Amino acid sequence: MKQLIVIFLLVLPISTYAKTALNYETDIEKCDSAAEHDLNNPRNRSNVQMVQITDTQTECYKSVALGIINKHYAQNAKNMVVEFNNFCDMAQRLSHTTMYPDSCAPQCGTIAGAQAAALYQKMVLGYINSLIEAAKSTSY
Repeated sequence: MKQLIVIFLLVLPISTYAKTALNYETDIEKCDSAAEHDLNNPRNRSNVQMVQITDTQTECYKSVALGIINKHYAQNAKNMVVEFNNFCDMAQRLSHTTMYPDSCAPQCGTIAGAQAAALYQKMVLGYINSLIEAAKSTSY
């Protein structure tokens, strides 16, 4: 009987965290779903509109990241928010310079902007996935 109680006490926090991690994944899916809905609108077919939709989706991802930081890293949240914002600034600059090589500058066209926005989005999503994995591996 004691073993069952111990097992229950060990499993309860893990299952509670797993549910929380799933909530973040659901939040990410909501960001994706909203972007998908906007991209399926025939009025949003220009590259500029696609970049705007991608930027909106990235901002949605960033709000998920800030939620994770505030909940799972509360003791260090101020520093992490600053570092996350610095990361986002650097990632945005890096994605821009990556997608505008010398071979096409200065006339790369708007497709390069769409590709830069998509690369930036992947970087932010990768950061979020790292936060989720780190929180999963250290929660008990």
